[in-house]
Amino acid sequence: MSARARRSWVVPVLGALIAAVLSSGVTAAYFLSTMPDTVALPGDLLVTPEYRHVAALLVAPAEPFRPVSAGAPVDRKALGAERLAALGFRRGWMRTWRAPGAERVDSFVLEFGDEPGAAAYARGIGRAARLLERPRPFTVTGVPGSSGLADTVRDREGKYAQLVALHRGRWAVLLVFATNAADPGTEVLGLAQRQWAALART
Repeated sequence: MSARARRSWVVPVLGALIAAVLSSGVTAAYFLSTMPDTVALPGDLLVTPEYRHVAALLVAPAEPFRPVSAGAPVDRKALGAERLAALGFRRGWMRTWRAPGAERVDSFVLEFGDEPGAAAYARGIGRAARLLERPRPFTVTGVPGSSGLADTVRDREGKYAQLVALHRGRWAVLLVFATNAADPGTEVLGLAQRQWAALART
């Protein structure tokens, strides 16, 4: 894929693409042709009993981020149903937060049948590098077994993409940040640490 094509994306679109690539390894070219330029966010919806526990696992970013909605179940078809099934995927939830200045966090939590399935999904972050313009790995301190990737080139809205994939037990979490800073800061590392701690309660 050309650098010009990648630069035309905005980080919110990457959130959906990366969540799919971690599970399926499908080509970025397919998503570029099928995904819209912006992601339609779900309105407020009732979290059903089936998903209440899953949704509660997602940790909110610190101030000044505010939730866009209650979130929505993960669309297994959009993320590659066949590959997710092979990993033992059961259910998942996604939610978005925004802050003044258009900074944003897209969070995905996925439940698998066992720890190996969750770990395999989280390790797929390496495949996500091809969706970034100039990716650079970073260490997510305090979160064992996690991985981080930061793009060093802004998207068309002037934001940097920063990604964290982590797992604990049968759960995997993907955090996608659209931020004004090129280097991952305390808001990125802090959220990852708190998210990892939250998974211990399952």
